[in-house]
Amino acid sequence: MVTYEESLSFLSSELIRSGYTTNGSSFYRAVGGSVVIVSVPKVDSQNVVGFCDTLVSGLAEFASTHNSRSTAFIYIIPDEYGLFIKGTEALFLLSRAYSRASSAGAVVEFHVVDLISGKINSIGGSGAIDRGISRTVAELGKRVESGHDFSTVYTEPSGTSRGVRSTLRHFGTSNMIVIYVLMGINILVFIAGYVCDMIFGNDLIYLMGVQHNASVLQGEYWRLFTAMFLHADLYHLAGNMLSLLYLGMVVSRYFSKIEVLAIYFSSGIVGNLLSLWFLPKDLLSLGASGAVMGLGGVLIYMLIFSRNKREFRSTGNFFSLAIMVFFNLIYGVIRTGSNINNFAHFGGFAAGFLAALLIEKIIAKKDRESALDG
Repeated sequence: MVTYEESLSFLSSELIRSGYTTNGSSFYRAVGGSVVIVSVPKVDSQNVVGFCDTLVSGLAEFASTHNSRSTAFIYIIPDEYGLFIKGTEALFLLSRAYSRASSAGAVVEFHVVDLISGKINSIGGSGAIDRGISRTVAELGKRVESGHDFSTVYTEPSGTSRGVRSTLRHFGTSNMIVIYVLMGINILVFIAGYVCDMIFGNDLIYLMGVQHNASVLQGEYWRLFTAMFLHADLYHLAGNMLSLLYLGMVVSRYFSKIEVLAIYFSSGIVGNLLSLWFLPKDLLSLGASGAVMGLGGVLIYMLIFSRNKREFRSTGNFFSLAIMVFFNLIYGVIRTGSNINNFAHFGGFAAGFLAALLIEKIIAKKDRESALDG
């Protein structure tokens, strides 16, 4: 008969390989704006629920303080699954914790796991179970049935590679200050250009900063950067700033300030480089749309292609924003003869999409290395 300790050892190894960080009794993994927590202490049911009750209180307080919705997927691994499920007091405490978190703006899901039989009992939430844990639990059930020897599996490491708070890297945070600063710079540059035109009779900022392909090829490479902060008129500025605000509200929750800036500027520059390569030398190009579409590329990646797309979708309704992104891409294509720079749009979108993919892989690799080093 496979024991709880053998099953737990197998589960621990699989969680670490999947990028979880451990502090010895629990495992943590940041998933977009959410956190997945696997609690594996071998204690009685009351203490396990007490742990979750305390945790949910912290999540609810965080959500209330930061005026944001916090999401946590909590997996409980009791050593006595049958007693835990049948215990009316335990289920009552979980339901109370779930209701209190929901009223405070924190979305919480509880999933009680039986390591011996492979069963998962979900309490509250939408039932968006982590597929990696589901597969591991299913594999445990198969090994139990086949009489597989668990003696050679990787054992649970001791110590911690990082604190719980630092593990919640993107959890419930908002880096909108970066978006506000970018919007502020664009608006100030537009106002400065308007004032400059009133005083001197021409917009020197525009003349020095607009992307003129012939000038760029002659060595004025800064135009690939400065053109991102110039706009043709108030409508052009307003459209880009509104898109930056809406997309920034999503992207800034799931990426650090440095990552948001890297995505924004790399997307804008890639879009301008494509414009330089494919468009005529005498063309003038300007606008933040390439950089903004990079944020759109991040949204589409997180929503459809990310390894954690199901958890990401559970943190908000982003499909309306995704439609807006695709509409902007398609609208530029069908509006033949317009002044829309499709190379900037598609180049920025592709750069943002690839940046999100790269960042996700880097984070997963660092988490695995940190967990193994711990």
